[in-house]
Amino acid sequence: MAEVCFGRKITERKLSGGTIGRVLDRLGINWKRARDWTTSPDPEYAGEKARRDELLRASADHPEWAIGFEDEVWWSRVAQPKVRA
Repeated sequence: MAEVCFGRKITERKLSGGTIGRVLDRLGINWKRARDWTTSPDPEYAGEKARRDELLRASADHPEWAIGFEDEVWWSRVAQPKVRA
């Protein structure tokens, strides 16, 4: 939001995330990161997520395992990659 405000010349300088948060609070706007509240319309989503979490817990006991997921988003749960594909 800070980048957009600055880019559209709404503000003279790029604001910090804290400033944006305080402004939203004063305006009575509740804001949460999407990852904290979004759900999938896929009826199998909850089961797939539970299975994924189960595998991640199991991998903690097996440092020799390498885990990969078809959906690149899940990589953020394991480690932040230094490359993009």
